[in-house]
Amino acid sequence: VHPEDLHIPEDSVTHYQQFDGAEFGGLFRAKHKQESEYKWFLGWAKAFSKNQQGGVKELICVDVDMSPHMNTEEQLAKALKETLKHKNALLLRSLRKREIEILELICKGCSTKEIAERLFISPNTVSTHRKSIQKKLGTSNVADLVSLGKEAGIG
Repeated sequence: VHPEDLHIPEDSVTHYQQFDGAEFGGLFRAKHKQESEYKWFLGWAKAFSKNQQGGVKELICVDVDMSPHMNTEEQLAKALKETLKHKNALLLRSLRKREIEILELICKGCSTKEIAERLFISPNTVSTHRKSIQKKLGTSNVADLVSLGKEAGIG
């Protein structure tokens, strides 16, 4: 794995300690130990086996060599943007229907009070849903939540 991408394998194992499904992994650079050039790969992964404590022991990964298709910075930027869009769309699958409704309204700029009024629920319920959404999507604030939602095509 390219030195700038070394966090990816460790981040994947950490991620799959909490996540059980298959997921779009992203774009990264790697090379065979006998080669000098790095290539671009597009990857997907899934927890393959677990230890006795239920933690991920092994991941199974499918990586596709994208190097023949990546010969300009513009193509790379477009691929990275698409990668992020797909990754975020997959993350949204973990949300329940009501959480999607709330996320859509947050992405449209609605306040907690406006969301509560539109959905006929209390502002506290909206806040509870928002916190749950943020936890599931791994965002720490509303700005990141909106950014992720918009990158996934919501709002």
